[in-house]
Amino acid sequence: MTAKEYLMQVNKSRNTIKQYEEELERLRIQAAGLRAVTYDSDRVQTSPDDHMLNTMAKLIDTEAEYTEIIKSHHELIIRITEQINALPDSNHVEILRQRYLIPYRNGQLTPFKVIARRTHRSIDGCWHLHGEALQAFTKRYAWQ
Repeated sequence: MTAKEYLMQVNKSRNTIKQYEEELERLRIQAAGLRAVTYDSDRVQTSPDDHMLNTMAKLIDTEAEYTEIIKSHHELIIRITEQINALPDSNHVEILRQRYLIPYRNGQLTPFKVIARRTHRSIDGCWHLHGEALQAFTKRYAWQ
């Protein structure tokens, strides 16, 4: 795993959380919208109680998984923040924090043009500094 892939885990974790939140919302709406089944036709249907129980069970299971994912996400953020902050060059710390730890719109990575504007650097300067920072991170944490 490269340093970039390692740091991208934060963004992937955010995306997973977002997917779980969307699934939880869907299940909550489904659970709130459960209604009685009409029996005026000859079709055989499953009991509405079975459907409600299945929906509620899925909701409870998904909420438990979501809680664990949130916990893991926070642990990941803490670990990576500590690792980034331990780098000796404050410019490397700032560029990695801006790129991987501070979420941008819709959970995307912060674009280099935004980082450049925030840090008063050129976009090319940010790309170069980012490359240096990844090399420094890899050298310090050679986990491969």
